[in-house]
Parts: sequence; structure tokens; C-alpha cells
Amino acid sequence: MASDDDEIHERLIEGFTERLQHIINVEEVLGYLHFIETARKEPIVQKLKSEGNASAAKLLISVVVEKPHTEGWFRAFVDALHHGGSNLAADYLESNPPDPEVEAENDYCVQLIQLLAPSLVDMKTEEVCNHCFSRQLLNDVDKDKRKVLQQKTTWRLKAARVRSPWKSLSPRDLHMTPQV
Repeated sequence: MASDDDEIHERLIEGFTERLQHIINVEEVLGYLHFIETARKEPIVQKLKSEGNASAAKLLISVVVEKPHTEGWFRAFVDALHHGGSNLAADYLESNPPDPEVEAENDYCVQLIQLLAPSLVDMKTEEVCNHCFSRQLLNDVDKDKRKVLQQKTTWRLKAARVRSPWKSLSPRDLHMTPQV
């Protein structure tokens, strides 16, 4: 039987869904959500691959608030957010949202990145990664992800050139944007 706290927690999550879906890092958080069965996680992973993080986060949130709940589900969700690096999302759910000024600055930075994203295609990701790593903006996991993505991008470019040697292709031609 659902408790009154469950209903309060569901409403809290539903009230912040729009914000949460943009700040939850699904790939990192999903592994810590032990109360969600593997069969329920698979569609979330597929949505992450096909439609991106925001869509996958929205689906994840709907699965989390789905009834019936296991005992301690809300605390487990908040803990998973913390462990998965989505501390801001956890703060919202712990009734500790950022100051409006901080939130506005974060929104501004996100918009700036979205605006600049097309020009970032040609950046030298290794140099940027090393600089960010030295300033502790990235960790070893982030650095490794960049390296793997760069290797995949290089492989795809080489494969495309073999198929079409008369045309030089760039990541932009393949609709890939190397990410750090």
C-alpha cells in the first residue's frame, strides 16, 4: 500500500520533471537504480541512444514514479542521483534547489553551449580535454569517454573515405559532433 510520503514524493518529482529531465545524466544514474528491473531499464537505454539524454530522463522519471513502489524507492532515487553525478537534480528533490541567480547563470551557460555547439565541431578535443582535466573540470571517466568517441569518429571517417575516396569528409559531413 502506498504511503502518504510516496504521494508527496511523486508530486515533487512530477513538479520538477521539466527541470530534472535536463539535468539528470541518465547513463551515469541508471546503474545505481537497483529498484528498477533490468527489463524496465532497457527501453530507457534505447531511448538514450536514439533520442538523447532529455528524452531518456523523461522516461526514467516516469518509470521511477510508476506504482507500486518498493520501500525506500525515493531515497534510493535521490542516492542514485548523487552517486551518478546528478547532484543538482538530487538537490531539487531534497528541497535544496540552487539560488535563483545560480540557476539563471546555469541556464545561460547551457544556452550558450547550445548556441556555440555547431562551431565546436572543428575544435581540437584532445587539447580542450587536457586543459579541462588539468583544471579538474573533467575526471578520468570523462577523459576516457572522449578518447573512445574520438576513436569511433576517426574509424567512421576512414571507413567513409574508403567507400568514397574522391570526396574528403569531415565529422560535420557525417553529422557527428565530437564531445568531451
